[in-house]
Amino acid sequence: MKRLASFLSLPAARRQQFVLALLALPVARVALKVVGVRRTYRMFSSVFPVKASRPASGAGGSSEPVAIARVVHRASVVGRSGATCLPQALVSRALLHRQGIPTEIRIGTRYKDGQFEAHAWIEANGAQVDISTDPRADPFVAFEGSVLS
Repeated sequence: MKRLASFLSLPAARRQQFVLALLALPVARVALKVVGVRRTYRMFSSVFPVKASRPASGAGGSSEPVAIARVVHRASVVGRSGATCLPQALVSRALLHRQGIPTEIRIGTRYKDGQFEAHAWIEANGAQVDISTDPRADPFVAFEGSVLS
């Protein structure tokens, strides 16, 4: 009941974003396995067309990428989709693309405790938007240029 009350207290636009993320995350997971990263990226770009164009920062817009990333992350947890960083980044980017906010998906790597790790996140207006990693941890080194296009 507490979750429902929390959901209903959100503005209508955030509730819609949450529901879209809840539906899109499992689709992203399956599509990544079936058709790969580039086709999934293109599919999400066409399924979530731009409705309005606006900058990622300024006039209150700078918080939107972080808010969307939080909504998508929460949908992943609540929906138990098992969506890792890449499906979450794809869905976050699609929802921001829909609002006309330019966003890129970044993929990076690092070695931590002798283990190779890879991670995906979004960047809006050159700023990293990543709520799923500890900011105090060793940073991931992003591949140069756009990995997806």
